[in-house]
Amino acid sequence: MAKFRSPNYPAVSLKEAVDRTRRLFGEARQSSVSEEAAVKAIGYTGLTGPSRGMLSALKKYGLVEDAPGGGVRISKLAMGILHATSDGERVENTRKAALLPPLFRRFHTEFSGVTDPILRSHLVREGFSDDGATKAIRAFRQTAEFANLSQSEAILDDTEDDDSEETEPEVSTKPLIANPKRDPAPPPPAGDAPAFRWPLPKGRIAELRVSGGRFTKADLTLLKQYLDLAEMTVEDEPQSQEETPRERDLRVMDEQPVDPVVVGEGRIPANSGPDPVRTPSN
Repeated sequence: MAKFRSPNYPAVSLKEAVDRTRRLFGEARQSSVSEEAAVKAIGYTGLTGPSRGMLSALKKYGLVEDAPGGGVRISKLAMGILHATSDGERVENTRKAALLPPLFRRFHTEFSGVTDPILRSHLVREGFSDDGATKAIRAFRQTAEFANLSQSEAILDDTEDDDSEETEPEVSTKPLIANPKRDPAPPPPAGDAPAFRWPLPKGRIAELRVSGGRFTKADLTLLKQYLDLAEMTVEDEPQSQEETPRERDLRVMDEQPVDPVVVGEGRIPANSGPDPVRTPSN
């Protein structure tokens, strides 16, 4: 599994990035400008750490691109948001921009419905600092709300064809945690697709099915990491109430056998009834 690194996500939400891009368009239109001129146009005094981070965020959303002759310029995607010819065009381009950052695309496709604490734990295990994980999640939540990503499944595949020049690490789009509302149960494997079954307590069975090809040791290693993440979402089984000393004594008494006693020539249990009445002899 590829390691997440904090620099690979926009430090701000898409809404703020669009606002900054609108300011850049007001100053330079679609002309190429130097990075220093660009950051001054969006509200900074010069090239500093924060201003470079903001410019990087605009690039990660695909709103600004490197110009062929040097410097940067407003992208076609940004123009499709700032000056769309219809509401449909603006909505579609906004959603595309929201899903261009690989980390945000991964959040949307693999972690839909996962709570922030679990998502934060996963990011920390993947190399994020606590602060970096918190900022990444906040930026994504704000971006998802701004772009209305809950209704954007239909355009997920279209983002792969964006002609942004910035390259990002390849990100898997296979679900890590299944969302029962969006992810239907997979069909049974056909032919020689491997399947594994393990017995669990109380007569239960755990089953693993693999489709689409042979199952390798590398797949098993990846599966172990998925199970480690899934473990955080499973509640522990309630502990049975411990037996009190009095309850234990009563149980032991009930389990002990009753010894018979001799009455006349026969043997009857001591608790079989009242003692027989003896008639005095004359």
